Amino acid sequence: YIIGSNDNDYEDNYEDPIIPCTTKDGKKCQLPFIYQGEKYEACPPDPYEPNETWCSTRTNRDGEHVGAGGNYGFCGDSCPKIW
Repeated sequence: YIIGSNDNDYEDNYEDPIIPCTTKDGKKCQLPFIYQGEKYEACPPDPYEPNETWCSTRTNRDGEHVGAGGNYGFCGDSCPKIW
């Protein structure tokens, strides 16, 4: 046991993306995420904007994208992408 270590580091890990990646408007991408039964470990092409990729910004405990409420964004430059 290390004195002064922050045990809380281990409490919130399920919410943190494995890969540090943010949307163009600064939200945290939740990678990997599951969308329509498929698991994405990088940002897939956006179905409506051909020059953009997207990611989920909110997933449930099973890692599935929470679709209602606009919980997604266009992936920023730091993100892994699938083209």
